[in-house]
Amino acid sequence: MSEFILIGLVLAQSDPFSELRSVITEILSLLMQICALLLALAIVTGFVEAQLGFVAGRPSLLSEVWFKVGAVAICLLLALTAVPISNLLVDIFF
Repeated sequence: MSEFILIGLVLAQSDPFSELRSVITEILSLLMQICALLLALAIVTGFVEAQLGFVAGRPSLLSEVWFKVGAVAICLLLALTAVPISNLLVDIFF
């Protein structure tokens, strides 16, 4: 009976980084959610800024919005690839 307990203890301790890996995964998912929130705020502010530029008749605001749209598109691509990249990094280091 004690042999089974000893084998269970060895198997339970075979992955010493499992708790650290789960904490890092939770932190990364929280950071990705914050980035998604910032991305949504950038889209909303770009829309509002474009509408105000159209109403005020200032084409300079409209041209600045296109740069913001490009930056948001790049952030969207990074947000979509963040999960696989972070999982890969956690698996490599831990």
